[in-house]
Amino acid sequence: MKAGSLLYVLPNPTFFTAAGTIGGHVSHAIGFLTAATKTFARVKVICGPGGAEILSPLPVAVTTLPHPWRVKMIWNRALIDAVAHEVRVDDTFDYCYVRYAAGFALCLTALKKRLGTTRVLLEVNSLGSQRFPMLESIDRRCLRVADLLISVSQVGAEQIRDVLGDERRKVMVMPNGVDISRFVPQRANSAVHNGPIRIGYVGVLKPQYGLEDLIAAFRQVRATTSFCELIVVGDGPLRKQMEAAAQDVAGVRYVGSLPFNSVPAVLQGLDILVFTASGRHAQLSPIKLYEYFAAGKAIVAADIPQVSDLAASGAAMLTYRCGDASDLASKLSIFVSSAAMRCEFGVKARKEASRHSWDQRMQLLRASLQDLARS
Repeated sequence: MKAGSLLYVLPNPTFFTAAGTIGGHVSHAIGFLTAATKTFARVKVICGPGGAEILSPLPVAVTTLPHPWRVKMIWNRALIDAVAHEVRVDDTFDYCYVRYAAGFALCLTALKKRLGTTRVLLEVNSLGSQRFPMLESIDRRCLRVADLLISVSQVGAEQIRDVLGDERRKVMVMPNGVDISRFVPQRANSAVHNGPIRIGYVGVLKPQYGLEDLIAAFRQVRATTSFCELIVVGDGPLRKQMEAAAQDVAGVRYVGSLPFNSVPAVLQGLDILVFTASGRHAQLSPIKLYEYFAAGKAIVAADIPQVSDLAASGAAMLTYRCGDASDLASKLSIFVSSAAMRCEFGVKARKEASRHSWDQRMQLLRASLQDLARS
């Protein structure tokens, strides 16, 4: 039996358009909603521009609102009115799933009132007070509106409890996931080929995500072997800085942004995949890493808490000390020098991916909703 009806609300008006309809946040929305259509009897989405196009392959109804630039509060009021309209027309939804956005925090109380008996499920990836401590009281007020708080990591759940000042408040941990069906299984010897070893990073290029370490590490690897190249797939504000840092390093290629549906084939066309990070974003759940698993490739990842937990439970990748470019270079060199290890870890990675599907994540959510119904 399916778990009632779900209204999925994205209160950031540029959610789909800010990075050209690509990025981990888009992958999250598509993966979550794909699994939600199998779990809930009815799913409806309310979001900003771009949502209807990117979600069109899914069996969900999508209401998009235009975004009046520089007038965020007008858009927020329009979003609340749209939610109230959907609830009124459809009688009610059992649940309203909202992705936390600092720019919408002050409006969550008004949204809750307009929802009536509909339960608010609030997903929190990060809090406004993590960047601006003076926003802690706003965060606290916002979090208390939710009937169920959902964090993407244990670190994030602890941060939420700290802000609430209530250790008893239930915070569900539901990490990000991956739609494994988008990745075609490869042969076990797919890491063997005649060309140079292709080290790859795929994602939005942003500061404070450890990408500077990737350039420094590849410089060291390239100094010991020329039979490798670094392929950076994506674009963003850090690209010019990365290009400048690597201008005297041979073997670095920038591909630029690619359509969402092209990502699986691109990942599976590389030999070694790198997940970089910084301590500032230790609370995040690495959706990129789950996609790397599904691609079935050798992986080197920064040892932020979630990665360390995954490495300890599955040993499907090598980890390096976050922020240590020399350690990253050392781990990359292990895979560059051994096709057998690339094959071995690629098989482990694909097996690990099966533990992190969006369908499994949705079962966690369903169990928490059953607990909520009994409370």
